[in-house]
This record gives sequence, C-alpha cells and structure tokens, in this order.
Amino acid sequence: MSRWPGLELQKKLFSILNADVTLSGMVTGVFDTPADEQPYPYITIGVGDISDSSNHTADGFKGFQQIDIWAQGMTNITVKQINERVYDLLNNIDLSILGFPTVDFRCTLSTIITESDNRT
Repeated sequence: MSRWPGLELQKKLFSILNADVTLSGMVTGVFDTPADEQPYPYITIGVGDISDSSNHTADGFKGFQQIDIWAQGMTNITVKQINERVYDLLNNIDLSILGFPTVDFRCTLSTIITESDNRT
C-alpha cells in the first residue's frame, strides 16, 4: 500500500461519481481525460494537490481535488443541477481510502465560468 493517497483519492472519487444512477442520467461520463469528441455534458477529475500534514505521532495529508463539469451549449441551470448532484455525493462523506482515515472532506469552492464564445 502506498503511503501517498493521491491516486487512491482519484480512484475513490471516480468510483463514487460513476456509481450514481442519477448523475449518470445527467452526464455522458466521468473521466480523467475524455476523448476529443466526447459528447457534453461530462465531468473530469482534474488537477489535485496533496500536502503532508503529519506530526510526530501520525501520518496526515491535506488535499484538494478539482472536479470540472463541461457543458458546452447547456444553460447555467443545467450546470448548477449537475454541480448540486456532485456536491450531494461528495460533500461531508466518509472517504476512508485504504488505511487513510478521513477527518474532513467537503466542497470549498464552486465556480461556473462561461467562455467568451458563450458556448463552453
């Protein structure tokens, strides 16, 4: 077992998001890297950051994981509905990963960005 939880965190998030029937009905998939012609809307598990928070008695980590919703040509309402479902699935859950107990896992920021073409 690795003592660094980055990959296991991504696998766990992917598993949770892909297992949800409601979310599966809202998006065409959850990906690390989608195919170039992947139909919208879809979710990517994007960049993440994990830093060591260990002390002299225990290993510890602090992490950030970006989850992106791609919805070209969709309304902001549609994107917000998908975002709400992702939030419900992941916020304040027990995310124990192969021996890494979770103290706190929560959403800290949600941003909807419309590109200048007003499509993506």
